[in-house]
Amino acid sequence: GNTETRTSGVYGNGKYVITGTGATYNYSSNLTTWSTGTLPLTADWRLAFGNGIFVGLGYGTNRLIYSYDGINWSIGNVSSSVGANWTKVKYGNGKFVVSNVSGWASVISVDGINWFGTSAPSGLNGNQISVEYGNGTYVINDDNNAYTFSIDGITWNTAYSTGGNYDAG
Repeated sequence: GNTETRTSGVYGNGKYVITGTGATYNYSSNLTTWSTGTLPLTADWRLAFGNGIFVGLGYGTNRLIYSYDGINWSIGNVSSSVGANWTKVKYGNGKFVVSNVSGWASVISVDGINWFGTSAPSGLNGNQISVEYGNGTYVINDDNNAYTFSIDGITWNTAYSTGGNYDAG
């Protein structure tokens, strides 16, 4: 059996995919029969699906992998100018957006394969712990009770205090 902790799951292209710590993953088309596969890199994976592609983000790294079918995975192309301590990936409004610890710029991709940095979200003083997308807006929150938002995932509005410490995800 699988001894790795499972930390993320997603559905897309008729397939459920779950990952976690390590280099293995599980996939199923019916939630009853599961198969196991091996990923091209080892990490604590966080998943997203959008625009016909699965994306895996290595938590606390700058590792990204992608798959069109949820079975065969390849390594994404990450710009060397971006930080290396990512926390979550989310798809919305035609692109993937990554939250990034310690004030680094957010990282985006329109195809899930090629990734580049944008300007750092303004006003966040803590570690970006989550990114979410809904109602046409991306939101990144930090562990210092603040959040910032963006319509396009590139230009970020001034952060606001929430008065409490919340994980948007």
